[in-house]
Amino acid sequence: MNTSIKTYAKGIFFVALLIILGSLIPKAKAETLGERLSGRILLQVEQNGEAWFVDPVSKQRYFMGRPLDAFNLMRFLGLGITDTNLARIPINGTVWDGPASLMNHVRGRIVLQVEQNGEAWHISPVNSRRYYMGRPADAFQLMRNLGLGITDANLESIPIHSDSADPPNFNSGPEDDDNSDDDTDDGHGNDDTDPSDGGDDDDSNDGDDSDDGNGESSVPQDDETLYPTIAGVDYDAFPEDPGDSYSPSGTTYYIATNGSDSNSGTSLSSPFRSFAKATDTVSSGDMVIVRSGTYQHCLNGEEGCWRLAFGTSNVIWTNYGSEDVTITTTPGATSWGIWVGGNNVTIDGIDLDGFGDTSIALAGSNTILKNLTIDTAANGTANGMKADSTHDGLLVKSVTILDAALAIGSDSSAVTNWRIDDVLIDNNSLGSGSGGDAIGVENGDNFLFTNLTTREAAADGIDVKGSRVAVFNAHSYDNSRNGVKFWQGGDLVNSLVHDNAADAAVIFDNTGTYRILNTVIAWHNRDSGDSSYSLVVGYDHQSNPINLTLQNSALCGNTGPAYYSGATSITRNTNIEQSETSCASLGFNSSLKYSSGAQMANGGINVSNMPPYDFDGDDRTQGSAPDIGAYELF
Repeated sequence: MNTSIKTYAKGIFFVALLIILGSLIPKAKAETLGERLSGRILLQVEQNGEAWFVDPVSKQRYFMGRPLDAFNLMRFLGLGITDTNLARIPINGTVWDGPASLMNHVRGRIVLQVEQNGEAWHISPVNSRRYYMGRPADAFQLMRNLGLGITDANLESIPIHSDSADPPNFNSGPEDDDNSDDDTDDGHGNDDTDPSDGGDDDDSNDGDDSDDGNGESSVPQDDETLYPTIAGVDYDAFPEDPGDSYSPSGTTYYIATNGSDSNSGTSLSSPFRSFAKATDTVSSGDMVIVRSGTYQHCLNGEEGCWRLAFGTSNVIWTNYGSEDVTITTTPGATSWGIWVGGNNVTIDGIDLDGFGDTSIALAGSNTILKNLTIDTAANGTANGMKADSTHDGLLVKSVTILDAALAIGSDSSAVTNWRIDDVLIDNNSLGSGSGGDAIGVENGDNFLFTNLTTREAAADGIDVKGSRVAVFNAHSYDNSRNGVKFWQGGDLVNSLVHDNAADAAVIFDNTGTYRILNTVIAWHNRDSGDSSYSLVVGYDHQSNPINLTLQNSALCGNTGPAYYSGATSITRNTNIEQSETSCASLGFNSSLKYSSGAQMANGGINVSNMPPYDFDGDDRTQGSAPDIGAYELF
C-alpha cells in the first residue's frame, strides 16, 4: 500500500475514533435562562417595564412592583456579611477586583451588614461591584436602573417563586397602546364587554365560593377573621375596597399627555390634556382614566392656580391598566397637590411628586387611596396626606410615602373609621414634634392599621390619640422618638418595634385597655446608648387605671427596663421580659427570627382574639404551641 493511501486510512481511523469517543463523553446540561440571568434585574419591555429579580439561590424570579416589594426583597433574600468581607468587595466605580472565592459566593446576591444596622448592598453579577441600596425607594430605583430588558416569552421560561409578590395580569384584556378608540376599557386592561360583571371576562372568580384550583376557597378572608382584636374595632365602618375593576354609573373620561382640553375627553382617541379640565367636567358617578406620563399641575404656571380640587362626589380617578401616572408641581406655581373635597372619591394608581405642602388634603368622607406613591419636596414641612378638619371614612391601601414630615395624620379635629393596609412610610427624619410622625392622629375613633412599615420618622412611628385602635403586622423602626404610642387603649399584635429613640419604644398612656400580643420590642436607643425605657405604661397619668395584657411577646436588647404605673393591672402569659438582656443571647438573630432550639419556638400559648397568621402571613401555630414573637417559624 502506498504512503498516501496509508495516510488517508489513518485519517479515517482517527475520525471514526473521535466520533466513538464523543458519543461516550457525557454532554453538559444546558444552562437554563434562570441560571444564566441569576442575580439580574429584568424589565418587561413588551409590557410597561415591570421589574423582576432573579434570585441567585433558587434561580426563580420575584416581582418588584413597588418600593415596598424591593424592600421586602432586601429583608427576605438578604445574606448577612461581616464588615471585613464587605470591605473586600469593590464599590461601583473602583478599578480593583475582589478575591475570586468571595466574589463567586456573593455575586448577584443582596448582602446585609449584620455588624452594623443591616445596611443593604446589591452585588452586580455583571461587573462584580457593590451598589448601596439605601432607603426602600432608593433600592427600588437602583434595581430598575440596573435592569436588563427581556421579552415576555423569555421571561415565562423563568419560574416565579412562591414567595413573590403578585405580578400584574397581562391576560385580563387588551391594552390600547396606540390611543385607538376603545371606549369600553375600564382603565385596568379589561375589555368591559359585559358591564354586569365589572369588566372581568373571567367568571371563575366573580364573587363565588369556587375552588381556585389549589384546594382553597377563592373568597378572601375578611378583616374580622384576619385581625381579631380586643379593641372593639367596627370593621364594617371602613370604606370597602372596590377591587381592581370599576363599573361607573356615569360617563368615563380620559386624560393623556397628547390630549387637548378642547377634546370631548370621552374616548381614548379624544382625551383631555389636563386634570384641571377633568375636574371642571366630571359629575357624580363618573370615572376618569389617565394614560401614562407626568402631568404638571398648573400647566402654564397661571396665576391663582393653587391645588387640584377633587370636589365632586362619587368619582373614580384611576390610571390606565398598569401605566405609570405622576402629578407633579410647577415650580413657583403651587405647593399643594390634591384636595379631596367630594364624598366617596377613589384615587387609584396616580402618584404625586414634589409638592411642598400637603400632597393629598382630606376633606370629604369615605375616601379611598390605593396603589400610589407620594414623594414630597422633602423640605421638612411637606405632608403626605392630612385631614385639617373632621373626616369620616378612609381606606389607604398599597401606598408608599417618602420624605414627608407628617406622612398620614390629622389636626385636633376628630377623624373616624380609618383603615390603613400595606403601607410603607419612609420619612427620612424630616419634620418636628407631632408634625414629624409617620402616622400622627390627634383625635378620633376606630382605626385598623395592618401590614405597615414606618421608618426614620423625625418623631414617632405611630402615634394615635384616639379610641379603638388596632395595629397588626407593623414594623416600626429607626424613628427618632417612640415606635408606637397609644393614648386611649389599643391593640399591638404581630409586630416588630426596634431601634427607636427618645424616652421609650412603646408608650401606652391614660385610661384604657391595652394588649401586646406576639410582638418584639428590641434595641431601643441602641445607637445612642442613652438609658431609656423599652415600654412605658401610664407614666404621665399614673393614677388613671390601665388594663394591660402582655402575651407571647419579647423585650430584649434595650437600654432600660419596662415601666408600669401603680394603677396598671397586668395579665401576663408566656413572655420573655428581659428588656436589657442581649437579644442574641436569647436566640434572636438580626432580623428578630430564631432557630428551632430557641426558647421562642413553641414557647407561647393559644389565646382568644389571636390572628391566624404571623408577621409574614404564615400560619400562626405550626408546632405544639404558638411561637413567642412576631414570627411563627416552628
